[in-house]
Amino acid sequence: KEGGDADYEHTDDLVEAKTLDLDGEFSYKARDAMFVVDMDGMKEALEDEEKDPLTSPLLLDPRGTTFANGHIPGAIHVRYASIHKPDDTLQIKSREELEEIFQTAGVDVQTDRQILCTCGTGVSVCHLVLALEECGRNVMDGKTLIYDGSWAEWGFDPDTPKAVSK
Repeated sequence: KEGGDADYEHTDDLVEAKTLDLDGEFSYKARDAMFVVDMDGMKEALEDEEKDPLTSPLLLDPRGTTFANGHIPGAIHVRYASIHKPDDTLQIKSREELEEIFQTAGVDVQTDRQILCTCGTGVSVCHLVLALEECGRNVMDGKTLIYDGSWAEWGFDPDTPKAVSK
């Protein structure tokens, strides 16, 4: 079969492709979801913000212009384009530049508060987490989480609150 249905096996310096039987039912369970937050966790964060905005998790969203059209209420906009080098989207800026970007957005990278990161589909948010780590945040302590459902899940759910920027 053509496409993404090959299983690759490394043998010495060669790679061999095996065809998989894709007929039947499949299920996938993440092996380690300790750095991921789901929609229920995001809803809890919003409830926490209503109770105590000084201790509730921070929500960060790196989307570009689509952020203004709709985002999770309370999300702080730290544009993806601002964290990478203008001539190379595969390289993030220096620690000093990143610290200034976060500071300008009102984000204390070293806060004890949880930081929940979201984006459009759960991809560009990974660069945001990398930028937080580059600035010295310990992203392995369970206080920095990725909402992998992101706007793709949140935005299409008719029961979730939404905010629009002007």
